[in-house]
Amino acid sequence: MKYLFIIFCLLFLLLPVSTKAEDTQHFSITGNFTYELLDNGTLKVREEVKIKNLTTENYAPSFVFDTTGFNPQDVSVYENGIASKTTQKDNNSYEVVFKRPAIGKDSNKTVTILFSDSSLAVKHGTVTEIKIPRVQNSSQFKDLNTIIRVSLEASKSFHIFPKVEGVQKNSIVEYLVSANDSNNGSVTAFLGNIAAYDFTLKYPFTNNSFFTREVSFALPPDTAYQKVYIHDFSQKPDSLTYDSDGNWIGKLTLKPRESKPFNVSGVVFVYADAQEGFPMSNRDSLKLNLIPQKYWESSNPKIIELANQLKTPKAIYDYVVNNLTYDYTKTARPQERLGALTTLGKSNEAICMEFTDLFIALSRAAGIPAREINGFAVSNDDSRPRDLGEDILHSWPEYWNESTKLWTPVDPTWGNTTGGVDYFSHFDLNHIAFVVHGASSTLPQTPGTYETQNTDNELIQVNPSIDGEIESTKPPEITISKNAFSLWEQTYTIVVKNKSGQAIYKSPISVYADDTLLLQKEIISILPFSEFSFPVKIYPGFFGNKLPTVLMVKSTNLSETVTISKFVVFILHFFVLLVPIILVPVVSIYFLKKHAKH
Repeated sequence: MKYLFIIFCLLFLLLPVSTKAEDTQHFSITGNFTYELLDNGTLKVREEVKIKNLTTENYAPSFVFDTTGFNPQDVSVYENGIASKTTQKDNNSYEVVFKRPAIGKDSNKTVTILFSDSSLAVKHGTVTEIKIPRVQNSSQFKDLNTIIRVSLEASKSFHIFPKVEGVQKNSIVEYLVSANDSNNGSVTAFLGNIAAYDFTLKYPFTNNSFFTREVSFALPPDTAYQKVYIHDFSQKPDSLTYDSDGNWIGKLTLKPRESKPFNVSGVVFVYADAQEGFPMSNRDSLKLNLIPQKYWESSNPKIIELANQLKTPKAIYDYVVNNLTYDYTKTARPQERLGALTTLGKSNEAICMEFTDLFIALSRAAGIPAREINGFAVSNDDSRPRDLGEDILHSWPEYWNESTKLWTPVDPTWGNTTGGVDYFSHFDLNHIAFVVHGASSTLPQTPGTYETQNTDNELIQVNPSIDGEIESTKPPEITISKNAFSLWEQTYTIVVKNKSGQAIYKSPISVYADDTLLLQKEIISILPFSEFSFPVKIYPGFFGNKLPTVLMVKSTNLSETVTISKFVVFILHFFVLLVPIILVPVVSIYFLKKHAKH
């Protein structure tokens, strides 16, 4: 009996031990998670997990699928391709207890969960956004692949982050995001090349002084990635110009003690790719985006030392994303802007302003022009927070890409809060720029941040445009007016009026005197409902012998002419010549007669 007991104990010790599959010391786990976008907007989800035993002594009795972030419907599971049963442990997890656990070193068990989810693809107007939640406990996977499948037609306007190339398989295009591309399986994508948003902005202007005062304000401007169409002003601004950062600056005059609410409405189109035809920044304006500013202490030794280590925009972006922690508690109350230098010492107290300020300061210290964008970000979840101002605005930086000659937007805040979604290599269609801060870190003031006594009055309204269509560019209107007459030169004022709600760029203008080209220039930009004027001088010569018959102004698909009368100039010059001829003998006779009397 004694020997039998010893033998029994030895056999018991040699039996495999039940161990959780999550134990990476005893198991190698790989995952292939596939998401297929159906025509009705639902995603068909297939999560396949392969568990390999690394030891003889341990085996996995079950596996738990974590569905945090999903809304699974019609759930089914398979064990080595055979339908199995699952137990829903709670709202976010399903456990599959294996009928035949894999026992022995190098033995494998494949378990698959299938379900559909209509909450992952959300339609915003003309754009469908797809957000794949991050994989919980992704560290347990030795290898993890995320596969997005869309139709061939949908792939023509499909954008995925991290950015990977699609592979066509019959009528389907597959996008494989490996563990090297995304360290937690989190993927975002959108279907569409252009997003349209209707907007209404309100500016509650009040002049509390006893003197007339001029106020200035910023309107959403055009950028390389957005085009603005103004539909209506509550009243026409006194003027509308642009500053060195490309902001559209309007001005209004307020009488003493006058309150004058100003509203503007329109539509903004946000593009997945940069648009051509937008004016480039010149070297002088780029230099302004290298200067230290309040909150951007790029000349501070700590900032300079860190910038010299990082050197590139990507390295700076990664540093900001990985070293700051978003403080969700600060979004519920007004916050003091920390600035880049203070943020280095308070990395756990950051919101979008601090992520942006630190990126800008480090970039400028590294010799890379950078600036801030304040605007509206379309978001409905905590992983992409908005926290600037009463109307929940957002802030993100842009850096000057010398190779593309473009201001390139990035969002280190959302890169951090989404757990690693790539907001550096490519942007989304959810960011709408309201103002650009480059020459100044605080001006112009952002719409939505104006003080108002009416707490029920929403200063910002932005909604996806269901039927937003890109308006065709309307040619400007040209008028030619003659200034006050001069005997020896004639001056005409050429006025080019933009009567549309969109800005006109790079408009060529040619001025002809008969068939002779007098002047040729390119108008860089004419803002909505604004005008550009310039003088043209013509020297008539003696008796108008050099005067043209017609003055013509030409632009693209447009021309305007004015007839010049030589007769009037001839008569005027004749009288100018005749007056002294008549006057000299008359005066001479007068003085001779007067002298003869004496």
